[in-house]
Amino acid sequence: MAKADTLKRYAFGALIIMLIILASATVVEKIFGKEVASAYIYGSWWFVELWGILAIIAIAYIICRALYRQKAVFLLHCALCTILLGAFVTFLTAERGYIHLRQGETLHTYISENNTAELPLPFDIKLVLFDIAYHPETDEPTDFISFLKVGEEMCKISMNKIYSFHGYRLYQMSYDPDEMGSTLMVNYDPQGIA
Repeated sequence: MAKADTLKRYAFGALIIMLIILASATVVEKIFGKEVASAYIYGSWWFVELWGILAIIAIAYIICRALYRQKAVFLLHCALCTILLGAFVTFLTAERGYIHLRQGETLHTYISENNTAELPLPFDIKLVLFDIAYHPETDEPTDFISFLKVGEEMCKISMNKIYSFHGYRLYQMSYDPDEMGSTLMVNYDPQGIA
């Protein structure tokens, strides 16, 4: 029982640390942008290690307290460990980056998330047309839409509509001030959800 109590204290201590880090990451993301928060917090080795420590403590607690006898509690802990395992596999195998296209331009590469490499795509992407929908009474955009030719397929990507093609997911990220270009986020996660 003493081991279980010690594990419980470690688990709650690690959870409190994680909550503080997640709250701080939200502030960093708001002030410095998603890229900074992703590079220095969410994508850092120490953040992944902290999640790993939480998972190990959870598994040890399940075994020590024989939680496998309590079906609901056991399944909840197993589900959380499965989610963390999936996130770890994605961390190890996924590729992320962005592609900037001007209207009429065709590319077959994208820039890695940390701007260190130009990575190949197994297909061509062409920005056929870019459009912005505005609120009727203001100049505020309600949506920005990229009409693309991906490989031989025509598709439409908007703020809330992603496009998946051969394991790659394309998201609308931003657009050029002259409204003639679009930046798309590229996610390739061969082991995750396609």
